[in-house]
Amino acid sequence: MGTDKGVDRVTSTQTSLLDYCIVSPDLFPLLSEFDVIDFDQLFSDVHCRLHVIFSTGVTTDLHNNYTFPNMVNIPVRWNSEMKDQFVNTVEDKFSTEDLFKKIVTLKDESDTIFKQILTTLSIFLTAYLLIQRIHVLFKAEKDLRSASEGEPRELWSILNNLNKSMLKRDEIGLYDLYDYLKNLNIDNQPDDDDDDDEFILPNCEDDYVNNILNGEVSNEEILNAEKI
Repeated sequence: MGTDKGVDRVTSTQTSLLDYCIVSPDLFPLLSEFDVIDFDQLFSDVHCRLHVIFSTGVTTDLHNNYTFPNMVNIPVRWNSEMKDQFVNTVEDKFSTEDLFKKIVTLKDESDTIFKQILTTLSIFLTAYLLIQRIHVLFKAEKDLRSASEGEPRELWSILNNLNKSMLKRDEIGLYDLYDYLKNLNIDNQPDDDDDDDEFILPNCEDDYVNNILNGEVSNEEILNAEKI
């Protein structure tokens, strides 16, 4: 490409792209080997792979050169007196295995404690929700009994609010109304069993009753019914 034609590897028809490596001034002296590998379409359609090697000496001390305002710079370094002990500990198979077992044991204990916390929390929340449900049910029962004594509109409003999923135009649920009336009748039963107040239907086979139900309707009865 331009004056650089032929400097790099040809990766397209009559065209050579510049494949290069950018390093900082501090890192540049450590760059010991650089090469452009032959073009291979398996890795790129237009670029060649780069081969780079950096070489540096091994330092025995590590220093923390980061400084912060109003803070004392305390270098962090290896304690040379403890170096041999560290190396021996790492190379000692039994010591490393013991250390690994301790780490695994701590993890298992942590998992067990976490499960115990979840179990305790679940029991607490279950008891709390049960208490709240009982409180709501007692309050609903109290409101129903109070409204049934003389506030029919309020009674229907409470019954409609029992089912939160009902639309405003929906009627009261049949089962809710049935349960309410059943419980209301049970609560209002007299203490003594008096069979004398039991309502007995008349025998429909009686001529008098049959005449009332199936007899002819007179013109006078029709006129009286129209006036009402």
